[in-house]
Amino acid sequence: MNANWAKSQSDEKILKQIAEQFKNDKYEIDFYIKSDDGGKHIEAKVVGQHFASELRKKIPINYCGWRTIVAFTPLDVILKKKD
Repeated sequence: MNANWAKSQSDEKILKQIAEQFKNDKYEIDFYIKSDDGGKHIEAKVVGQHFASELRKKIPINYCGWRTIVAFTPLDVILKKKD
């Protein structure tokens, strides 16, 4: 698939597609379209480093012509915030 064709598709469509393909019952994944020096990319965000490591093994570096990044919020940050 041509990367330029994929990026000409709507952000909402690609987010819905990737969310459906990688959803699971173990942890929640939030997908975003973001931009950095390299251009637009898909960011998958989870809570906990362990879940991020698992997700990195499943999501390809490029998904339908989009770069993908897996980021996580450390679990201890969430626990401290609730105090």
